[in-house]
Amino acid sequence: MRSHTTVLLFLSLLLCSCYNPKKNIAHEAKFKRSLQHWQEAKEKNGLDYEYSIQFSSVLGFGNITTITVAGGDIVSRKFEKTNLSNNSMKIETIYLETEAEINSHKEGAIALTLDELYSACEKDILTASLDENFIYFETKNDGILSLCSYFPKNCTENCYVGYNISSFKWL
Repeated sequence: MRSHTTVLLFLSLLLCSCYNPKKNIAHEAKFKRSLQHWQEAKEKNGLDYEYSIQFSSVLGFGNITTITVAGGDIVSRKFEKTNLSNNSMKIETIYLETEAEINSHKEGAIALTLDELYSACEKDILTASLDENFIYFETKNDGILSLCSYFPKNCTENCYVGYNISSFKWL
């Protein structure tokens, strides 16, 4: 009897240690189609591209970070801080980082390749709680990721978490 108990205990521990519940992913089918499209587009167009991530506040300020990728490596990050003044957009701050200094400034979106953005989108954004957040995923850039974000339901201003790719082009 003791050997049966030991075997059952061992099997129970083994099954519990192997159990890995799948996280719910919002917009999963759309995400998978976009990721597949991205993989195919990379094969066709190569690994040289540029994209911009934009943040805009209802209060009139915002910023644009432009990331340039060559051969799959990030080669520059440009940051522009904007402010709406007298109904025209005014650029207040600008910097350009090259390879050795990428992500050295605090302001601006973190420089990531689109592969890294897809990974972060899937792991960090689309798995956020649907009970607590509004979750968004869009593909306006010819099927390539353009928006991956969540917004807490109990928040009213500047609580946005994620990526808004305002432009994308192959180089």
